[in-house]
Amino acid sequence: MTLINTDDNKSYNLDFSYSKLDRSTLTYNGIKYGDDTIFIGDDIHEDLQQSGSATIYDTRDDYYIRYNFKCKLNLIVNPLQDIEVGGTYNEFGMEIYLNNVRVETESANVTRTAKGYTTGSIKNKITIQLSFGDGNIGSVTINGTNMTLPDGTQDRAEFEVEPASKYTIVVTKS
Repeated sequence: MTLINTDDNKSYNLDFSYSKLDRSTLTYNGIKYGDDTIFIGDDIHEDLQQSGSATIYDTRDDYYIRYNFKCKLNLIVNPLQDIEVGGTYNEFGMEIYLNNVRVETESANVTRTAKGYTTGSIKNKITIQLSFGDGNIGSVTINGTNMTLPDGTQDRAEFEVEPASKYTIVVTKS
């Protein structure tokens, strides 16, 4: 199930049934030789057995397991809050994105309010993109924590960070 842009708390009833074949049984009821029908418990005469045609009577019983589900899905929305984003870069310019939304136009000093998570367990994603041709990222500090750059990082880096009401980002060129 995928939910997109849920702005309000919602509940959904999930009532459904599922049936699964457990086993089948076959019960022999009798046999018909020619025009004579013989059921279980009847005596079979030898002349009937040699008549050449026979019809077998049986009953098939199928046994199912039926599962009935009566569930309720409750979606509790953790709304996006205003987050202060401030970033500095020791060269020409950069762009900062919070949760895939650009915070401000390209600049060496980015200061703006953006939307993200300030509490809870959902992390925010911060993306830093240096200006075209400006070289490679050397180091990134977010709220006083030196971030580990993945091997091969060039002019773009992404980080998942804990929720906060303010992010102070310092970027240096390598």
